[in-house]
Amino acid sequence: MVAVKRTLPAPPELQGRWASLLEEAGLRPEILALADRFPEHRSLEVPFSVIDAADTGLADLLLERPEEVIDAGRRAMRELLPVAGPEADSLRLRPVGLPPTAHRTVRAIREADLNHFIAVDGIVRRVTEVRPQIRDAVFQCLVCHVEFHEPQDDASMVFREPLECPDSQGGCGRPAGRTRFRLLPEKSSYVDAQRIEIQENPESLRRGAHPQGLATLLTEDLAGHVLPGNRVILNGVVKSYQRGTASRGGVVRNTTFDLLLQGVSVESQQVEYEDIEITPADEQLILGFRGDPTVIDKIVLSLAPTIRGMEQEKEAIALQLFGGIEKRHSDGIRVRGDIHALIVGDPGTAKSQLL
Repeated sequence: MVAVKRTLPAPPELQGRWASLLEEAGLRPEILALADRFPEHRSLEVPFSVIDAADTGLADLLLERPEEVIDAGRRAMRELLPVAGPEADSLRLRPVGLPPTAHRTVRAIREADLNHFIAVDGIVRRVTEVRPQIRDAVFQCLVCHVEFHEPQDDASMVFREPLECPDSQGGCGRPAGRTRFRLLPEKSSYVDAQRIEIQENPESLRRGAHPQGLATLLTEDLAGHVLPGNRVILNGVVKSYQRGTASRGGVVRNTTFDLLLQGVSVESQQVEYEDIEITPADEQLILGFRGDPTVIDKIVLSLAPTIRGMEQEKEAIALQLFGGIEKRHSDGIRVRGDIHALIVGDPGTAKSQLL
């Protein structure tokens, strides 16, 4: 059976369908509120079920051709604003709650998912620092001194340099071999960017299987909000970039490509501490442990009860969960209250399940 790629409607038609959907769903007030709260808030989260209920064809296109469809939705948001201010081009449309058919495990992603909109759930394993990533590089030709733009690919690992001085932007048309180009960082545009790695949930693995990871790129207001250990659902577009290996003759490009998930939206799978409601009965139960000499043993026994033994490892994890008290000595030395634990062991010894 050969898969037939759905024909994408013209951009004005897509934009019109989005405008009708946003109006019918009553989302215009939220768009206006975003414009008022810009730049602290700039993203409109739209459940996939709302899109599917209003326009099933548009929902299907969103999964197959997400970049064009989301871009049309962003333009529709801009047109719904009464006055196009500086925030008009910075508002973002972020679909959430993708259907089960769009959910993938890390190890189940295949070439058929490339450039499609999917959802991957797992545990955040590592995060990088938030750093500016160049999106539109401005160069100057050293022969004719014309400044021109060279757009960059967010998902690419390679900085794109110009091959010629483009006459379409008023340049001289000379190729790179006949002139040189100077990057103008102060005139280029940047976005906040963060790369994270998401790992499969331990409970979803087969016996003895090692969890696999997937690199994800978060940009703009998505960057800087997830921490290692968070359980999240990452909704994004599957991209690929070519591997390269160093050799004496330079870089040799392989036929194998690596995967990168270009993040569109992030959904948290855990309740934040400040969102937990403690009832009076819960408070009395917690206070009842005060002064109990066996409280540590009870906490240790409650951690992963299906894993027998490993009392010392469980106690270390319990101490890390609760932390300690910051101390300041008379000589000015500060002892932090945070406790760190390093768990090392052979594969298949329940380290990930304990954590």
